[in-house]
Amino acid sequence: MQAVLSQPLSLALYLAAAVALALHLFHGAEAAHRSLGLLDPLNGGRIRVAGRLLAVLLGGGFALVAVMVAWSGMAGLVPDLAAAAVPALLPGGPL
Repeated sequence: MQAVLSQPLSLALYLAAAVALALHLFHGAEAAHRSLGLLDPLNGGRIRVAGRLLAVLLGGGFALVAVMVAWSGMAGLVPDLAAAAVPALLPGGPL
């Protein structure tokens, strides 16, 4: 994954997909509630805010992970978190 996302074109495609996911969720959360008849003036604002928050968190999370993986492959800026966690899981580790 690191080798693929280190290529700028692959990273751009992955980020475009993350934006597409966010836009889809941005629209879909409200539309789903409207289709099911659950959207009314009393809860519409809360549904919109929750849907937008979900869209930003998921889309942004996918984008953030892709950028971090790409940066770690290009410049070694991100520490290897898995390697840091393994000694803690071994018998006699710091836990």
